Amino acid sequence: MTSPKLLRIAVFYLIALVFAYFFRYAQPEWYDTLDLPAGLTIVRNLLSALGPWLGAFLVTILLRPERKVSLFGSGRLPSLIMIAVPVVVFTLFGASNSDGLNEYYYGLIVGLLMAVYCLFEESGWRGYLQDELRGMNPFLRYVVIGVMWYAWHLTFLGSSNLVNELIILAILIGASWGIGQAVEHTKSLMVAACFHMIGNLVALSSLLKSCYTFSERMLISGICVVIWIAILMMWEKLGRPRTDAA
Repeated sequence: MTSPKLLRIAVFYLIALVFAYFFRYAQPEWYDTLDLPAGLTIVRNLLSALGPWLGAFLVTILLRPERKVSLFGSGRLPSLIMIAVPVVVFTLFGASNSDGLNEYYYGLIVGLLMAVYCLFEESGWRGYLQDELRGMNPFLRYVVIGVMWYAWHLTFLGSSNLVNELIILAILIGASWGIGQAVEHTKSLMVAACFHMIGNLVALSSLLKSCYTFSERMLISGICVVIWIAILMMWEKLGRPRTDAA
């Protein structure tokens, strides 16, 4: 691996880690007391995911690595449909809350938040890092991404144990392979964000756990995955530019 590539990775990862630590463990007073109207206080959850996006953005602007993955990849329409699916499903299910807000409105807010949150994260892990490590042995590449992704979550700084940490590490390495394969097929960050959301639904998001029961989260996951797979199977057809008839 060349020195410029190592420098780019180091800059990206340092920025990602600083934001993660600051907004997960060294939270400023204003973060804890932030109170926005209409249920929008949960938007502050985006700040911890801002690091991977900002790191990838700055490295791309300043150091100009080759990028093959983009927001829509090889299909604008299928990408937009895929990212819209969970937002619609969250809205239709509604989301319980302690603010007395309409549950369907709150479901919409939660769905939009999760979509943007996952896009922020995936801009770094798949949008930048997976491209940066292109050329590395595929198995090793996904292991490296998974380990860096795991360390970024900083779960080992909390009240955890070795078994739980090893399980999280294994899940993230596996997810790096699974999401990575979908991105190799579509080159789309939106696709990456969609499959990233499954991990948040199943186990990782405290916000989703507070809004939905386990059964609801499993049902939402199942509905989304079935629709997403159908879209991926039709990806080339949906993503093909229309041509006007002569």
